Amino acid sequence: MNKKKIIVFCLVFIFVILSILIKIKGIFQIDTIVYKFIISFRTENLTNFFKLFTRLGTFNICLGIGLIVFLIFRNKTYIVVPISIVLVKIINLFTKFIINRDRPNILRLVTEKESSFPSGHATMAITLYGLLIYFIWKKCRNPRLKTIIISMLLFLILLIGISRIYLGVHYFTDIIGGYILGLIYLLIVTNYLKG
Repeated sequence: MNKKKIIVFCLVFIFVILSILIKIKGIFQIDTIVYKFIISFRTENLTNFFKLFTRLGTFNICLGIGLIVFLIFRNKTYIVVPISIVLVKIINLFTKFIINRDRPNILRLVTEKESSFPSGHATMAITLYGLLIYFIWKKCRNPRLKTIIISMLLFLILLIGISRIYLGVHYFTDIIGGYILGLIYLLIVTNYLKG
């Protein structure tokens, strides 16, 4: 078993355990602590900032970016980007249905319909921007530019996760669950990519 398969196995194990615990227990102390801490920084400017960045994790925006990437490069390898967005949306919705965790019910700044765990935005962010990181790592020949772009994309993934807690629609463990789910998918898919 190679290193990537071991990592995927460990992530799946962690995700399953986390899902079971959330299904049984509901909310953890760390969820409450992180939630209260992040929303304590709310200001009008910061709210506008996070409302902007949270859109970059929506299904429609991510699918649009995925299609643009495919159309720009016109290489069959890149069709994996929009296809992945659709697949992780389906996987995420199925998982939400199984776990059926209620969202935070106080101080919400935006409205969401689906249940809370795992965060769809976090899953989308890891999948889309993670695939972009993968392609940049493989294709970009300028080490400095590569470092700058990858750092920006990693920061964007982090901001999207934080934005969901800040806007009052997710708990900390929802974000972690979304990141793990997206990372599992990303590791499996990139294992078969050649581009």
